[in-house]
Amino acid sequence: MRVKDRLSATSFIQKYLKAPEIPLLLKPKLVTFDAYNTLYATKKPVLMIYAEQYNKLLHNECHKYITDETLTIMNNHFVGIFKAHMATHPNYGKYTNITPTQWWIILIKSIFQDVNIKLSDTQAETILKPFEGDVYDTFPDVRSILKTINGKSSIGVCSNTDPMFYKIINHLSLKYKEDFVLPEKKYEFLSFYMEKKKDFTGEFFNKVYDRLGGINRKEVWHVGDELKNDLIGSISAGWVGVCIDRGNIYGYFSSVEGNNSVSNEVITQEKINKSVDAIYEEGSKCDDVVLLENNGLVVRNLYTLEQIYKSLL
Repeated sequence: MRVKDRLSATSFIQKYLKAPEIPLLLKPKLVTFDAYNTLYATKKPVLMIYAEQYNKLLHNECHKYITDETLTIMNNHFVGIFKAHMATHPNYGKYTNITPTQWWIILIKSIFQDVNIKLSDTQAETILKPFEGDVYDTFPDVRSILKTINGKSSIGVCSNTDPMFYKIINHLSLKYKEDFVLPEKKYEFLSFYMEKKKDFTGEFFNKVYDRLGGINRKEVWHVGDELKNDLIGSISAGWVGVCIDRGNIYGYFSSVEGNNSVSNEVITQEKINKSVDAIYEEGSKCDDVVLLENNGLVVRNLYTLEQIYKSLL
C-alpha cells in the first residue's frame, strides 16, 4: 500500500481538515484502541521478566539458573512455541476447555521445557502472576489522548486478547488514577468474547459495528499498532483506521512504498523484545502524519493524533 502524502500534523490539519469543503475526517463519536503495544506494554522485554522471576523465586527448586545464553535461546524460540500453542489452543483455550490462565501456564511451561527446565503448574503460575498488572505500564501520550477524548467522544477497546486485559487496565487505573481514563464497558470488544479475531478482512469490526447502535461508520476511529489487523481491518469495515507505528516497523516514514508484508512472527518478536520506555522513545520526536492510499493514517506517537483530534472539536 503506497503513501498518498506525508506531512507534519499542522500541515495535515490545514490541507485535509481545514481547507477542503468536505474534510477528510469527522469528529468521532467513538474511538477504540488496541490493547497490548497501544495502550500499554511491559516495562522490560517479556522473556527477560520470565527469566528474572524464575532466577529470583524458582532456580533453587529447579537446580538451574537462566544465563544470558539461555535467555537468548528462549527469545529465539519463543515465536515458534507461541504460534504452535495458539494453533493447538486457539482463542486462549476457549475451544479446548482450558481457562486463559491455564493457557498461559501451559505456554510458560513449554517455553521453559524448551531449555530443559521442567516447571509445575504452580511454578509456572508464579512466573505468570506479575503479568496481571505489575510488569505493565502505559505511555505518556496514551494518558494524554485519553484525557483529551474523555467526555467529548466515547472510548473503547478492540483487541485480540483475553480477560487478563481487565486486570491490567485496572492496575493502570489504580496507579495513575484520573490520569488513566478507562474505556467504557459497553465498548470493550475482546476477541476472546467476540469469538472472532481482528484481521485484514474487517469481519471483527463489522461484528463490533453491529453492536454500536447506528453510529455513522466514519464517526468511529480505531487505533492500533498492527497495519493489517488494526488499520486495514477497521478501514475494511468502513471505519477510520490509524496505525501507531512507533518504531517505523512498516517503513512508511522512510519510503513511499512501505512494507505491509511484515510477518506476524516479526511483529510478535518486536512486541516482546522491547520495554515500554524504549518503544515510546522510538517515535516520540516525530510529528509527521502519513496518509495512505486507502485514507488510513500512520503516526509515530499519539500526541500527533491528539493534535488532529483537537482540530476537529
